[in-house]
Amino acid sequence: MDQGQPRYVATATVQVAPRYMKNVKDDNELDFQSNSQYRQFVEHQARSVGRHDILSAAIEAAAARGSVWRLEGESMRRAVERLQEQLVIAPVATPT
Repeated sequence: MDQGQPRYVATATVQVAPRYMKNVKDDNELDFQSNSQYRQFVEHQARSVGRHDILSAAIEAAAARGSVWRLEGESMRRAVERLQEQLVIAPVATPT
């Protein structure tokens, strides 16, 4: 990396619970009958983070707060593609 170039690193953890807490209304649509169904759901959630519509909304929300990801003259599509290239998204197995 060249000296003087900005670099930003962030780590986020999204917890997916197979059962709802008591203060949340039960939704049978997310009632997992097996560990493999739960893992498929977690993998699906991880893949959805990099979707164009989600990243576009994130870029717009960051811009509204004064953070700039989109370069001057850059299309939103290209800004999203550039962000997709930088992201590393992976489901992490629950430790046993």
